[in-house]
Amino acid sequence: MEITITGRHYEVDSELESYIDRELTYLEDKYKRFDDAQVILIKEKYRQIAEITLHADGHRYLAKEESDDMYVSIDNAVAKVETQVKKFREKRRETSRHHHKGEEENLGERDKYLEEELGETVIVPVDLHMAKPMVEEEAAMQLKMSNNIFMPFINAKTGRMNVIYKRTDGDIGLIQPPQ
Repeated sequence: MEITITGRHYEVDSELESYIDRELTYLEDKYKRFDDAQVILIKEKYRQIAEITLHADGHRYLAKEESDDMYVSIDNAVAKVETQVKKFREKRRETSRHHHKGEEENLGERDKYLEEELGETVIVPVDLHMAKPMVEEEAAMQLKMSNNIFMPFINAKTGRMNVIYKRTDGDIGLIQPPQ
């Protein structure tokens, strides 16, 4: 992790730099994968402010704390950033757990045995709404409003089963059987 320390109206000495480095390295060791950190130390007449910005996994964590001692401000800002990281990671973990829990309930006993004991790949059925007749534009609108990646539907014009899906470039793809 690259750490940038800036002092505004404040002379940052080597002891303070090593203290900040030690605190942020502790966070990185505990939570892994921080890209970089910016620390801004500001001294004003009656207060000393520490502002810490961490970038990790495309997410930004920001904390700004003030007190009459720079070390206390740094400690409080690091604690605030750590709280943000914990909350974000827990939220992501809960979302992942919730998603996988729904998939596991769809597995039968035989499928669970195959997956756990034999290590075979198991095809897990996904419960989607029954395909209903609609035009392609209506299906695209339904797909955009849902959280699904794809949606089967019966094309009202042809009467045949089609699949519409979200592409990685943001467009919507359409799979039609050959005529």
